[in-house]
Amino acid sequence: GLLEPRRFYSQVRLIGVADGGRELARADLVDGAIVIRDETSLQDKGQEPYMQPLMTAQSDGSGYFSAVTLNRENGKIDPGNRAMLRYIFPLTDPDGRVDAAIVLNAAVEQMFANIVTELEGDTTLTVVSGNGAYMRFSRTMPRCGS
Repeated sequence: GLLEPRRFYSQVRLIGVADGGRELARADLVDGAIVIRDETSLQDKGQEPYMQPLMTAQSDGSGYFSAVTLNRENGKIDPGNRAMLRYIFPLTDPDGRVDAAIVLNAAVEQMFANIVTELEGDTTLTVVSGNGAYMRFSRTMPRCGS
């Protein structure tokens, strides 16, 4: 599967556009195991900022990356404060209209894990977004804030 060899991916989802951005299918990586979510666990994601280009017909059908944001589940920030980068790959019908999207969530701190292991001594790596949110990494622990 897609999630297993890329441990920094935390979720892969198929999200419909016509039904307001509802997840149609979802798999999560939880403690190293892939968990396929049942229909009762699927969520509405149409209001999430990363879905807006698709929901407002502003997408040209090309894939794009989201801004890095804290993961949200059921409309609330995940208690783990996990920063996510998403890749959104629109799926179009024969007329070029976006019907759905495959959305990959990547855990930012895990993406940087290989870089962090190369840091020497008390060196830190700080990643700052345009709105001032940051992630600071050292060999001992990642830290997020704003």
